[in-house]
Amino acid sequence: MDALTSGVVEWGAAERPFDPLGESGDRYLVQPYADGALVAVADGLGHGPDAATAAKTAMAILESGRAPSRSPRSSSAATSTCGQRAAPH
Repeated sequence: MDALTSGVVEWGAAERPFDPLGESGDRYLVQPYADGALVAVADGLGHGPDAATAAKTAMAILESGRAPSRSPRSSSAATSTCGQRAAPH
């Protein structure tokens, strides 16, 4: 479980892989900024390594700042993960 409390946002998250010995295909990202926060969830469709890779890719795009602006970020991440199995939310 991760948690962060700041003047901008208070949040918590928990995750569990489908296979207890495997890797989760779900990822989340919270990046606080002076005027707000970027909050994102990626659901790598399916289970296992392929789903985990897709979700990690979506989060890496958002973390890198390659997404153009705050509001259309998820569509940019979705476009950049074409051919993979990620669904940024």
